Amino acid sequence: MINASGVLRTPRQTLFWRVTNCAGAQDSARIFRVEKYFSPYTPIKSRKSMNKGEFVESLADRLDVSRAQADRALSAVLDIVAEQLAKGEKIAFTGFGSFEVSKRAARTGRNPQTGATIEIAASSVPKFTAGATLKAAVNGK
Repeated sequence: MINASGVLRTPRQTLFWRVTNCAGAQDSARIFRVEKYFSPYTPIKSRKSMNKGEFVESLADRLDVSRAQADRALSAVLDIVAEQLAKGEKIAFTGFGSFEVSKRAARTGRNPQTGATIEIAASSVPKFTAGATLKAAVNGK
C-alpha cells in the first residue's frame, strides 16, 4: 500500500515512487513519469536469499544487457561447472573459490523413526571452498 509520502512498504524492502514531469511535456498535458527505486538504506539482513531471477536481473543491470542475455550467460556458466564436476575436474576461480567433487565412503546409519540400522551407499558430492578474497569480503575486511 502506498502512503501519502510515496513509500510502499513490503515485508522485505522499502520501495519509493518518484513522480517527475517528463521533459518536453506541457503543463496542460500533465504527462508524468513514475519511477520506482529501492531505498539505499533498506537493511540487507531482512533478505534471506537471492533467487535465480533476482540474480539474473542484477547481472543484466550490471552488464547493461537484456535479462534474456544475462539468463543465457548464467545458464552457460552453471552448465559448464556441472559438466566439469561430473567429469571429476576441479574448477578454481582465483580469489573467489574452488569447486570440486568429494567422495563419501559407504557407511552405516540409523533410521530416526524406527531406530533400525541402514546401509548408506558411497556417493560423490560437490564441494565449494571459499577463496581468500571472498572470505575477506564476507567478513567486511
